[in-house]
Amino acid sequence: MNNIIVIGGGFVGLWSAISAARKLEELGIGPDQVEVTLINRDSWHGIRVRNYESDLSDLRVPLDSVLEPAGVRLIEGEVTGIEPDAPPGGRPGAERSTQHGL
Repeated sequence: MNNIIVIGGGFVGLWSAISAARKLEELGIGPDQVEVTLINRDSWHGIRVRNYESDLSDLRVPLDSVLEPAGVRLIEGEVTGIEPDAPPGGRPGAERSTQHGL
């Protein structure tokens, strides 16, 4: 199976992940062929243009409420490095902090 991995759940990441999932659906490519995954440090999308306000609770959107209906998987975590030339599953003996098979 192939993966489209988007790092970061801000406006660009959120839009990219949902757009990729919609395009795949439009092309008739199912999640059994290509999985779209968004990796974000937490489960929230923050509307950051208003961070000057003292109470930001109304400006946080649960990512799953937007991603799940579009068929995008959410992983909460932090990406600390990318090795594009690494074999599938990573390099032998390399540190791997995710157990999600990416």
